[in-house]
Amino acid sequence: MQYHPGTMEADDLLHHIAKRAGLRGVEHAISTGSQMNRQGLVRAFVDTVQDVNQVVGQLTGERADLRELVPVALAVTSVVSFVLDGDRGRLPNWSSALYHSYRVFMQWHQREVRTREKAANEGEAGGVSYKQSDNAR
Repeated sequence: MQYHPGTMEADDLLHHIAKRAGLRGVEHAISTGSQMNRQGLVRAFVDTVQDVNQVVGQLTGERADLRELVPVALAVTSVVSFVLDGDRGRLPNWSSALYHSYRVFMQWHQREVRTREKAANEGEAGGVSYKQSDNAR
């Protein structure tokens, strides 16, 4: 399905997306006659993602969650797309999947990346590189 602005209300589009994604809580609320607006759909979607993230955390022994697994899945998709090349079917172009893997990872780990960059910059300013100070331990 392709969205063309003006041909469908945004709330109807979100309902369609929620239904196709299998977000049963959203579908149930809509089918019972309660009029769910955009804010309600977003809330239901975020709640569902948080529930899935909690389950993933439990399954991995709290060693990983969707912040790590989604970029890994995109990176794997990139490799498969690269290997299959022209026969990749509906897979995205390998470079696109790899780029999105990087962007998602960097966005979700922005605080950690900035902390490391700051430590590296401070180490270089003091005449000792970040890697050297790690190896000295």
